[in-house]
Amino acid sequence: MLPTRFHFLGPVRLQRQDTPVNLTIAKAQALLACLALSGTPLSREQLIALLWPESHPEAARKNLRNTLWQIRRAFDDESLISGDETLTLSPAVGIDVIDFEAALTDALDRKDTSDAQLKNALSLRRGPLLQDLSLLGAPDFELRLESERRRLDRLYLLGLSRLMACQEEAADWAQLAETAQRVLAEDPTAEAACIALMKADMQLGRRSDALQEYDRLQRTLSEELGAAPSPEATALYRQILQADGTAEHTPVPQRPPIAADTPSTSAAPFIGRGAERLALDAARHAAEDGRLQIALISGELGMGKSYLWRRWSEGLPAGSVVLETRCLDSTRLLPFVPLTALFSARNCAQRIIGPESPISPVWLTELARLLPQIREHHPQLPESLPLPPEEEHRRIFEAFVQALLSLDAGPLILFIDDLHWADQTTLEWLVYLAERMRDEPLLLVGAYRADEASPLLRTICAEWDRGGRLARLPLEPLTTEESVELIAALHGDPASVDRLYARSRGNPYFLAELSRARPDGLPDALADLIRSRLHHLPEQARRLLQVAAILEPSISFRTLQAVSRQPEDVTLDALDTLLDRSILVEHDDALEFTHPLLADLVRRELSLARRRSLHLRVAEYLRESYGGGRQTIAGLLARHYAEADQPTEAARYAESAAQQAFQVGAVVEAANFYRQANELEPTPFRLLELGHVLMHLPGEAEAARAAMLAALAAYEETADQQGILQAGLRVAFSYLALGKGDQVLFWAERIQATLTEESTAEMKATLQYLMGAGKSYTPHALAEADIHFSVATRLAAEQGIVSDIAVQSWFGWGNLSLHQGDYGRALHQFSETRALARKSRNIYFEALSYNNFAHAAHLAGDLDDAHAAIREGLDFIERNQLMRPRQYLYSTQGELALALGDPDLAEWWLRAALDEAQIYNNLTQAANIRANLGRVALTRGDDQTAERELLAALASVVEISAPHLQTQIELWLADLYANRADPAESRRFLQSARTRLGQGERGALHTQAESIAGRLGALSESKPT
Repeated sequence: MLPTRFHFLGPVRLQRQDTPVNLTIAKAQALLACLALSGTPLSREQLIALLWPESHPEAARKNLRNTLWQIRRAFDDESLISGDETLTLSPAVGIDVIDFEAALTDALDRKDTSDAQLKNALSLRRGPLLQDLSLLGAPDFELRLESERRRLDRLYLLGLSRLMACQEEAADWAQLAETAQRVLAEDPTAEAACIALMKADMQLGRRSDALQEYDRLQRTLSEELGAAPSPEATALYRQILQADGTAEHTPVPQRPPIAADTPSTSAAPFIGRGAERLALDAARHAAEDGRLQIALISGELGMGKSYLWRRWSEGLPAGSVVLETRCLDSTRLLPFVPLTALFSARNCAQRIIGPESPISPVWLTELARLLPQIREHHPQLPESLPLPPEEEHRRIFEAFVQALLSLDAGPLILFIDDLHWADQTTLEWLVYLAERMRDEPLLLVGAYRADEASPLLRTICAEWDRGGRLARLPLEPLTTEESVELIAALHGDPASVDRLYARSRGNPYFLAELSRARPDGLPDALADLIRSRLHHLPEQARRLLQVAAILEPSISFRTLQAVSRQPEDVTLDALDTLLDRSILVEHDDALEFTHPLLADLVRRELSLARRRSLHLRVAEYLRESYGGGRQTIAGLLARHYAEADQPTEAARYAESAAQQAFQVGAVVEAANFYRQANELEPTPFRLLELGHVLMHLPGEAEAARAAMLAALAAYEETADQQGILQAGLRVAFSYLALGKGDQVLFWAERIQATLTEESTAEMKATLQYLMGAGKSYTPHALAEADIHFSVATRLAAEQGIVSDIAVQSWFGWGNLSLHQGDYGRALHQFSETRALARKSRNIYFEALSYNNFAHAAHLAGDLDDAHAAIREGLDFIERNQLMRPRQYLYSTQGELALALGDPDLAEWWLRAALDEAQIYNNLTQAANIRANLGRVALTRGDDQTAERELLAALASVVEISAPHLQTQIELWLADLYANRADPAESRRFLQSARTRLGQGERGALHTQAESIAGRLGALSESKPT
């Protein structure tokens, strides 16, 4: 064996003298891969262009020197050969890609190649090329990497196809099934593999599996390609349907056969559920291979969902990384509670958020919004900066994902109990998690009651099901035989089995409770049975249990003692009773009910007076305990004060909870808290804030405006001048978000009429900004808009206003200059935007200013400045982990690549931009990107694709208010039809664009329109009369 080996297939693995080398720097790994795959020496300039295109030349050369130093230090300078200006790898270095390609090509070239030769060659591929490597800001490298990956993947699939042919010829059906599954894992649309798998399943006696494979193929082809299965696949399907399901071979029970781990024994009996445990085992093994798996355990109350998880997880191999959390009915309106509980638990907190946390400061800062204890361990973390809620929403989601990734588990197993009580934001995070970690070793297990699942949870389950990675585990009632076994294990009377089974209907929890109860006068309902058991508790234990039910989820010995106001020894005795009788259970310092039904029944049994008294005690205790940090539990305090019939305090904390939720992007929960505050104690301010929050929810614009107008009317009733101005501004901004310029102007002018001498300069600047923005949407009013933006920026400068409105005024003015075709002025305005954004720490607009500066430079013909700005912008968003601006920066990068004549690179960036725009449902940006994809098709000479993309973009933009973009697309279409010598269609689009352009205020578009008109005139003159 060669002393040094580089493994690039799958995750990068580097070895020297059979010892792993810990070289984890992505650029170093990429550099070695470039040298390994090139086949010839590469110059230093080539490597810099591939890996550091965004850096200044001197900085790039320094980066290359540092990276080479890291490599030489790791391998004692024996792996690299340096020329005057070139680098190459030593021939002594073994490279798995070269070995794989040589072995498989040799096997494929042989007519008499054997099954064993193919298997040996294929085994050299551990996964896709550089599986976990990605370099943001190195597009040429990414493009080459993707191309090389596709080439090697095609070779791998070719090898698997040849192996399938050998196995089918040898009638080795079990091996054929396994190989076909490997092909389908790589390419779910591979019909030949599906046909082979159906044949193998039929021969192995797995008729239902074969039919399911055809159904999967039909669904996949329809969703992915808009196609139907081939006649060969359909004929085989019909043949299997007509077969009687028997075969001459010994039937195989299921595919693939996976032995279940033997769970450890415990005192409580565990009966049945063998198939479900096998399914969980199969999901875990699949996750170990680096693929996300989801298993959802469903069943009615008492069916043993949580118990199945507990007993299965007890049997996991030593060293397994297992995280558990649960959702509660009492916290279903609070965002992220299951996740904050998960990462606050001792086993998580020490590793993830403790002093030695491997998580980067950017993500720790985000997590600290929800887990303030992080700052105790990391006092040097910067303060969180304000961001749009849509941006914050996704950043918080990613921060939680980064926390999971930091565990570096293979696989990580995450269990979430009682998902039917999950808040909306947690459910949305689970969707994000499943997509973000689809190629990671993660097993996500959830338990829920199907009859209580929210519509959103049902939709999510259906989507996961369609994705093919969901194992549904519905728990059925125990059989009579299993019930006999359970009662015997509980030392019950075997003679009572029929009677108990009839009452419990096979519900394990009900059956266990019945077997514990006295035989006389057994109640028919599970709730009545448990209620009877609780009534037999000692008085002190019952009192403590009532406190625990109200405290949930904040139950601990200290909170129980403080709220119950009992001496320590009395509290301890009562707690021991509750633990002994399996009503409460300890987890570290926390206590939980063993079943959610217990807490619910205790709360229902309380009189109204006692319930209010206990809620007030809990609220006061929590408020005092948290002191200055009480805003972090504002939602809990709002609930307790509301239940205690203290509406003023409840409304105050509901308002605080709404503000907290909005800051972390939990917009649905923020709106719910503002509604609660308004129901308890309505104020104009709370109505106005409700309207502001609703504007960030799709389909809620009318409800938002209704709330704002109600607030305005309330302010007018009390002649609150400041309130009137604030409400009017909010209404104007609500119309601006929808691009309704006329309404923006109406409200801005209405507010202006109410200004007084006491009105602030910022208020006046805001009005000027609104009038400028409103007139930007109004035909033939760009010159007036220009004046308003000029006044807004001048007011801000004269009064030293460094705020969002000053930043937005410069930014809006720059966009106006772009529309007017004054690119030089736009460059200055975006530079001012960037300087002000930096000064006010508005990183979101700072990122956007890089993009728009690059766009202006591109339109001005200065591609060097455009490239420099976009590289800086990409570096900025990567450094600050900003997500929403990606759709703009990626799109501009694509347009620049198109300007440089590289349609492949342009399409890569534009499609990445389109993915981002669709995540945020940004219809305007998505239409802009589709139009530019049409232009990419034009440069390739593909008129049909160009026409389709441009018409689709136009159809989208007509539905929204984006006059400049609509005009630009119509001119591109007019140009396309003019080039196609279709003057009628060209004139139709040109006339529509000219109507919107008016007198030429949109300079560049006007020039473009006149050019097309001239060409059409020449085209008419050239036609014979």
